[in-house]
Amino acid sequence: MMKCPSCHGTMRREETVCFRCDTKIPEKKSHVSWNDRCRTGLKIAFIFFAVLTVASLFTDMLPSFIKCLSVTFILMLVKSSADHMA
Repeated sequence: MMKCPSCHGTMRREETVCFRCDTKIPEKKSHVSWNDRCRTGLKIAFIFFAVLTVASLFTDMLPSFIKCLSVTFILMLVKSSADHMA
C-alpha cells in the first residue's frame, strides 16, 4: 500500500490520483543501478574481445590469439557470474 504525500491517505499502487485530496502522485523514475551498469560494461567488453579474438587470427597488429582467447574466456565467466548474481 502507498500513502498520499499530502494527506497520508491509503492508496493502491495502480492509483495515480488520491481520491481524498485529488493530489497527483509523481511518477517514480527508473533508476539504473551500478549492477546493471557493470553487467552492461562486461557484456560490451566480452563482445569486443570476442571480435578481437577472431580478428587476431588474420592480422599481426593485435595481441596474440592465445591472449585474446584467454581474456574472452575470463570475461565470459565473469559475465555469467554477474548475470546469476543479479
